[in-house]
Amino acid sequence: GTKTLINIAFEEHEPEKPGFEVATKQGEKAGEKPAAAAAGSDLPALLAKADAAKGETTGAICKACHAFEAGAPSPIGPNLHDVVGRKIASVEGFNYSPALKAKAGEVWSYENLNHWITNPQAFASGTTMAFPGLPDGQQRADVIAFLRTKTSNPPPLPEVVAAKEAP
Repeated sequence: GTKTLINIAFEEHEPEKPGFEVATKQGEKAGEKPAAAAAGSDLPALLAKADAAKGETTGAICKACHAFEAGAPSPIGPNLHDVVGRKIASVEGFNYSPALKAKAGEVWSYENLNHWITNPQAFASGTTMAFPGLPDGQQRADVIAFLRTKTSNPPPLPEVVAAKEAP
């Protein structure tokens, strides 16, 4: 039932008629993202301007299943205290899905957290997490910034690399 409610709450509805058309560069198809704007490529810039307070508000839905304080028991999902930089599927005593156990050698880097929060099923197909994901990049960055405040010794934020101008 929780998964259904979450899916309804985060369901996006396409307008019957778009309010405006967006011009595309020559060679691009409408609605297609250029390679430079692929998911996650702008994560450093989004994290640089992220607002942890907004992330706490956006991430409030996470509190239905996760704890954020050190030593707190894991209610439905694992405790997210110290998640940034932690090995995936590593909370002692929590029974992870096989999908996440398969990623146990990886860490919750900023990039992995971004992919997870975008779409948990795409990151780890078969995960039991009911959350459908956040499509908005800045909201994800804000949530990651909030999670970073709940991490005792977070890794440094990725550096923002200035985009080169096309000739």
